[in-house]
Amino acid sequence: MIGHSCLIHAGSVLGADGFGFSVSGEEICKIPQTGIVRIGNHVEFGALCTVDRAASQETVVHDFCKFDDHVHIAHNCEIGQSTMFSAQVGIAGSTSIGEWTLIGGQSGVADHLKLPPRVRVGSKSGVITQLKEAGTYAGFPAIPVNEWKRSLVYVRRIKAMDETIKALEKRLANLEAKS
Repeated sequence: MIGHSCLIHAGSVLGADGFGFSVSGEEICKIPQTGIVRIGNHVEFGALCTVDRAASQETVVHDFCKFDDHVHIAHNCEIGQSTMFSAQVGIAGSTSIGEWTLIGGQSGVADHLKLPPRVRVGSKSGVITQLKEAGTYAGFPAIPVNEWKRSLVYVRRIKAMDETIKALEKRLANLEAKS
């Protein structure tokens, strides 16, 4: 089901089978994907986007969502109103994205998560745990952006910090040897 005033660019596929399989002994068995995709009004998909139909119920994209090229939304997801994804974003199965959420390019959200409304995820980030409140997140795993920025500073200082620690250990050893 596709709402009115939607724009779907070339190569996009809405309603493909979800990636549903089970392993039984030495066999990989396909789980029938009998659900549907429901797209709201004024939704835009860039080129080569895919939205998998649900295993048994609905994959839902609410009104006014905008998706850049190469976005994938897996089976049983629900994407909140007025959400935007940049290119190469992947949303794993059974994930719920709150309204007014922005996700930067080449980012992913793991399966069975629920993101609250008004979350912003920086490019090349990986959301692998539940985000509890609105805000800006970045990195892998995605953490609050200010914490992520501080961690980048520390990573760049590791060599100098290691040298300082070794020098302090040497001084301490010398002091202990003298006493």
